[in-house]
Order: sequence, then structure tokens, then C-alpha cells
Amino acid sequence: MPSDSNAILERLGPAVLPFERSNFNREVLPGEDVIFLDYIISLESGQVPANCLRCDSSDPSLLPSDLKYLWVIDQNGLRIIHEMTPNSLAARGCVCHTNITGNRKAFQGGELWFGKDDTIYVNNQSGRFKAITIAQQQAVLEYFRRLGFSVIQLPNRPS
Repeated sequence: MPSDSNAILERLGPAVLPFERSNFNREVLPGEDVIFLDYIISLESGQVPANCLRCDSSDPSLLPSDLKYLWVIDQNGLRIIHEMTPNSLAARGCVCHTNITGNRKAFQGGELWFGKDDTIYVNNQSGRFKAITIAQQQAVLEYFRRLGFSVIQLPNRPS
């Protein structure tokens, strides 16, 4: 976690259970609460993991969905998983944010792409753990930057 982590976690949070912060009237479905430990990557410094998939474009409308990662900030720090990771236990067939947390609380969540130039493109697109205030969105960007990442905020897609 970044230095002065308590202050930034306070601005990110509070930590919430899935869907607690959003207007969705939905439960976590079977298979969406299984933690995919072998596929989760912890991001602890500004280094982009060598084995991560990267995209060529910095145009948000051209960022390919097959190169998308899901991110979550929880008590364990910043963790990601490639969204196309198969999840045969869930009806949707691939992982979701709660496959990172095991259906536990998180401060924030969203999507990200790694650019070829080591820039990270992030949004707060998570029905389970999304930011609901501009202050929370700004705290997310600060969290990534304090870890040493060059980060660009993307707009959220319409729900």
C-alpha cells in the first residue's frame, strides 16, 4: 500500500460489501464468490508486471475488451485479474470483481488496461465496488500514483 495509506484508505472508503454502494438490487451469484488465487496479481509498486497483456491505443473507445483487467483495492492492497479468465462455476463464464475479494469488503473497484508505454488506463466501472463521489474517484487515481504508476482516468461506460 502507498505511504500514508490510512489517510488515502479513508478517502477511498468505507470498505463495502458487493453492491452495497451501488443502486443494483442484485446478489452475488454462485461461482462469483470463489477467489481465483492463481490468477490474481498484486500491484505493489509502479512496475507493470512483465506478463501482463498490453494495448497499443490510448483512445478509450479503442481499448480492447480482451485486454481488460479488473482491479480492486481492499485490505490486501491493489489486486487485479484478467477479466477473460474463465470461471466455469459462474453463469457469466468469466471472473468478476468478487472473484478477487471472495465476496468480502473492498474500498473500490474498476477496470484497467496496461498501455505499451507503461501508462495504466483506469475507470471505476464496477457494479460491486464503484466510486460514487468525485472525491473517491480522485482518491483512486492518487492511490495508483502513490504506488508509482502513470495513470489516466477513463470515463465510466453508461450503465
